[in-house]
Amino acid sequence: MKKIFMLLLVLFGVYSYSIPRVYFGLGMGGMAPDNEASIQSTWGKDFYWSGVLGISDESGWGIRANYGNYTNASHYPADVDKNLRVGISPLLASVVYNWGTPSTLFQPYIGGGVGGYFYDVRQDILGIDSSLKSGTVFGPHLLAGIKINLLKSFCLVAEYNKYYIPSIGVFNASNFESSAFIIGMEFSIPIIERQQSAPVQATTTPYKFSSEEEELLIQIQQIQTELTQMKTKRKQMQEEIDIFYSSNEYDESNKDFTAKYNQAKFKESQIVIIDRKITEAQKNLDSLNQKWQTAHADNQPVETQVVYLQQNYVYSPYGVHYKNGFLYRRNSQPTMRYNRGFDSNQAVNNNSPLRAVDRTDYEQKKNNAIKELGNRGSSGVENSQQQTKPVDANDYEQKKKEAILDLQKSR
Repeated sequence: MKKIFMLLLVLFGVYSYSIPRVYFGLGMGGMAPDNEASIQSTWGKDFYWSGVLGISDESGWGIRANYGNYTNASHYPADVDKNLRVGISPLLASVVYNWGTPSTLFQPYIGGGVGGYFYDVRQDILGIDSSLKSGTVFGPHLLAGIKINLLKSFCLVAEYNKYYIPSIGVFNASNFESSAFIIGMEFSIPIIERQQSAPVQATTTPYKFSSEEEELLIQIQQIQTELTQMKTKRKQMQEEIDIFYSSNEYDESNKDFTAKYNQAKFKESQIVIIDRKITEAQKNLDSLNQKWQTAHADNQPVETQVVYLQQNYVYSPYGVHYKNGFLYRRNSQPTMRYNRGFDSNQAVNNNSPLRAVDRTDYEQKKNNAIKELGNRGSSGVENSQQQTKPVDANDYEQKKKEAILDLQKSR
């Protein structure tokens, strides 16, 4: 079996150098055991899905890999209260031959190969979902199907699979042979060979700003970026403050509560600073925007010019760089003019005395925080834990052994 897998792997590697298309898809349908009576009397037809990844060329030959899953609960009368289930997950490698090409409407195909079938037999024991038997068996499979090529890169698929699954060691069954039928869709992508690639043509992108215009737009872009960062930082601080007030009860005797309260008050002072900085930055930005509009009669918004500069700064003859969200001139570094001097994660100085908690202020802030969180759609989550009866470990192990022994009996 290992030799067969190695052969397929080598074939895949050699073949991949000449194929023009790779395809992938997903199909859904049904799968059912169709050979052993003891298996059929226990498990039947149920939902089955399968994903595919493959390569093919215009000669019609291709190689593909599939992975799917089938799960079914026993319908055997004695298993009704046990919730006995089986899961089969095929992982397959196949060689496929296609008639026609992706350009034809109907494209039938056949194939076959080998693969591994991962299985897991489970049962509820004392209310616990337990695995009784699991492992992997290897076996061959056959397939046949038809593609309806709606586009050269997209098709609908109908496919039948016959899985020759060996015994999984239950009910003395000699095999778990099954059939599956799926309907799905596939997408394909052409692979362009290197020798056919067109040479890269040099392009010249026009650059429309003078040195003075470029300098002004860089200043505008830097302030816009700082404003965005400050507003984000302010929002984060406010959310942290709201969470503190909404999730803590007043307790001035609790040192941890007092420390958190002081941290919240510190963040409130930082927000005051941020608001002042935002006002200053916005005022300066409005002035620079007005300066640009006065000097240009094209009436294009300055934001459009900034976006153009961000997309084409590499073509600047004056030397412009981009780092951490900021545009800047070659011989300088972006400088924070406004977004500095405050930190939402900065801790209160441990050597400084803790401020006494103002209960009136705290209760007012708490009410405001709860309202704010409610407006955001997160008014709180109530957690409930259901009390369950503890499971006796010895009883559980005995029941599990009995269930495993039941799998060895004939049906």
